[in-house]
Amino acid sequence: MLFLGGEQLRILNVPRRAPTSLTGLPLGTGGALHPLGPDPAVEQIVSAAGGVVVLVFGHGSAGLPDIGDVLFVPVSASGVGPPRLIARANYMALAPNRRDIWVEQAAPPWGNGPASSPTWLVGEDGHRLSGARGLKGRVLVSATVRGLLVRSPDQKLALIDPVSGRPERSGIPEDAIIAGTDADHVAWQTAACGIGCVLHVTDVRGGPDAEIPLPAHTAINPNDTSDFDASGQRFALPLDTIDHQGAFAGTDVYVADIGARTLARVPGPPVPVAALPAVPGAFPAGSSDVVSARWSVGGPGLWLVATDGLYFQVAYWSGHGPLRVLPPEGGLAYKFGVPGP
Repeated sequence: MLFLGGEQLRILNVPRRAPTSLTGLPLGTGGALHPLGPDPAVEQIVSAAGGVVVLVFGHGSAGLPDIGDVLFVPVSASGVGPPRLIARANYMALAPNRRDIWVEQAAPPWGNGPASSPTWLVGEDGHRLSGARGLKGRVLVSATVRGLLVRSPDQKLALIDPVSGRPERSGIPEDAIIAGTDADHVAWQTAACGIGCVLHVTDVRGGPDAEIPLPAHTAINPNDTSDFDASGQRFALPLDTIDHQGAFAGTDVYVADIGARTLARVPGPPVPVAALPAVPGAFPAGSSDVVSARWSVGGPGLWLVATDGLYFQVAYWSGHGPLRVLPPEGGLAYKFGVPGP
């Protein structure tokens, strides 16, 4: 069961033998009391314990994110429950316990929130679990066991204690390009490395850093979504291939083994792995706008979703053998999540 986010929130059920099914869920629950701005869309989906958490907002003045709805969608053996509004924010990050959520109402230049950019911890039931912390103009990037990773208006990164606001030592350069995070790790590149750089994986608990060489002529696309598995020892990373003329030549997904410092390409041709319908207005044939990778919650498998702006395509890799590809579906799906147990 994949929760797909774009201009709407949809659930794709992929049973082992039966046909797939695609159903929609309401984007918001607040109606006129909670306007979401023009053209609201699903901007973040995170897998939490017992379901998924979804952030929905539109863009207002200066094109900045308005305050939107943070929805928890419960998932159990009996099915999917109705989405419930748990907070109003324009940024969020999953807490290390994978149940609670840090939310932020970010001010300019990050969003159209209050000047103090209040940030607090909320439970899946919507109860506040902390007082509001002011991030002083910084925006929430992720939440780790050592504190909150934030970015300032001058693009500098910092790891801060969420209670005191004091900076913590992280070993991550201020100008690093973040490729992905989990509660214990941050994957990043140096800002000036260009194409074919080393991927650094920092253990925020203080363990040794891993350095993993990336293939030549590849680059990280910040619009793509990478993912650490539950063990924190494997990292799925989409990489764009750049040809000798500097042009985009497709996206491949790689799996990094953190302990072995190795990188292996997922089988199959570059994403999209099958021809998407040729429709005027779509991205050029053979290209993809956004590629997202997520690990299965209950096993070793890896899910991939690619979209060209008008159609999306889902694929699954068990970790062995070929990539299994589903037919293209209509609609935009640039974020997705797998509900947690």
